[in-house]
Amino acid sequence: MSSVTTPRLRAHVAAFACIAVLVQACAFPPSIAESRAWSTTRGARFEAEVVATGAVRVLVFTTTDCPIANSYAPLLVAMDRDWRAHDVEIVLVHVDADATAASVHAHASDYSLPFPIVLDAQQELAMRYGVTTTPEVAVLTRDGMQYRGRIDDRWRGRGIDSQTAESHDLKNAVDALLAGELPAVARTEPVGCRLPALP
Repeated sequence: MSSVTTPRLRAHVAAFACIAVLVQACAFPPSIAESRAWSTTRGARFEAEVVATGAVRVLVFTTTDCPIANSYAPLLVAMDRDWRAHDVEIVLVHVDADATAASVHAHASDYSLPFPIVLDAQQELAMRYGVTTTPEVAVLTRDGMQYRGRIDDRWRGRGIDSQTAESHDLKNAVDALLAGELPAVARTEPVGCRLPALP
């Protein structure tokens, strides 16, 4: 009896295992952002989370017409200058569906932004990292995202520019990572413009 039942049970178990694998594959499809090929507007290959050991990548989600995002241009340039010797890369991620390479290059020129630029027209990278606002940053190492949120607390609310910051959240996060530590604060709420609606 058992010699007949055991193969049947094994067959049933194998069938259920196959079904479970198929269900899992349907429930958790590969990330769109992981599966597609990305490149900068200059044609360089871009893989967001392929970061060298000890290096830090800062993704700055932005648009050309968000005044709060544009107000941070001088600070980003200054931070880039301070971090350049420490293997920290800032990448602008434009999330406006209407953005083109020409329009974002003109914007970068107007604001003296020397960073690589990625067009995220379908907001796939934004969704991957939970970004809802511009400007909002995602700080990555080879171990994944270590910080997401505001650059600092200069803007207390929309239309409320205090001109100075008391909490330098992005700088603190990057400095901690460069020191071999995790950021003391991993999430903050950004103030800025909502992501543009997709067509």
